Amino acid sequence: MHLPVYVNIGTFTAAEKKLGKVFEFREFTSGVTFPFDDFAIHPFAVSHDTADPVGFVVEGEGRSLGYCTDTGRITKLMEHLLGRCHGLILEANHDPQMLQDGPYPLSLKQRVRSNMGHLANGDAARFVRSLSKGPLQSLVLAHVSETNNHPDLAIQAILRACEGDRCCPEPVSASQDSPGSLITL
Repeated sequence: MHLPVYVNIGTFTAAEKKLGKVFEFREFTSGVTFPFDDFAIHPFAVSHDTADPVGFVVEGEGRSLGYCTDTGRITKLMEHLLGRCHGLILEANHDPQMLQDGPYPLSLKQRVRSNMGHLANGDAARFVRSLSKGPLQSLVLAHVSETNNHPDLAIQAILRACEGDRCCPEPVSASQDSPGSLITL
């Protein structure tokens, strides 16, 4: 199957150096909306130590889905864009205590918990709590570390943050090894 890959130039350049030319790509510019069939794709910058990393909001038929992983912090732009989403796939990468006690070398632990690293469960939970007055209906926690987290810990962090708030959706954790259940927005 020959499918084009949509990629920004920063990510493409970094990947091409390592992989060589392996796919047909269609370039997009971070921060600039582009069409894909009947959808509008809004790529936005995330805070990670890679070449021009982005998250996405996909809009179509009056609904929107946000995708935000590989970010060490939530920015005002993310709050604005993801706060309008009906569905959200959000990183809940690590439990701080598991990361501290885990097998990673100190330099990697510092990278993971930095502003250019990955979201801790509590950071994800506070962000979800801030979205409780918006249209959010479905929440999938993603990029949950198999070494420094557990899906139940990530889910419990969200539930504690949203305790008593009926506007927060029930979170589910994505598996790294198998597809999840179908979610309709």
